[in-house]
Amino acid sequence: MMTFAAFERVPDPPAGHNELHHGQLALTPPRKKSHVKIQQALFDLLAPHAGGRGFLTVEFPFRPASEYESWVADVAFVAAHRWDRDDNDYFLGAPDLVI
Repeated sequence: MMTFAAFERVPDPPAGHNELHHGQLALTPPRKKSHVKIQQALFDLLAPHAGGRGFLTVEFPFRPASEYESWVADVAFVAAHRWDRDDNDYFLGAPDLVI
């Protein structure tokens, strides 16, 4: 099982990105145009409802469990009070909304 500390030392791949799923390294392929189009449409639908309530973004890195997990959400929202008190490079915990 790979720990998060070991995961941070893995070099970035030339394409796509690495994630850590249950202690296993997972290479995700580069996003295709259709994926990005859907991702942007979802962001645009959610943005008017998220304004001022928190942080909404695409390609959001987070660690749902601190030791063996590091994921990237296609679209994510974190309430302002949680976002403001987290000062990690990867958000610690799961976002309030994950797509």
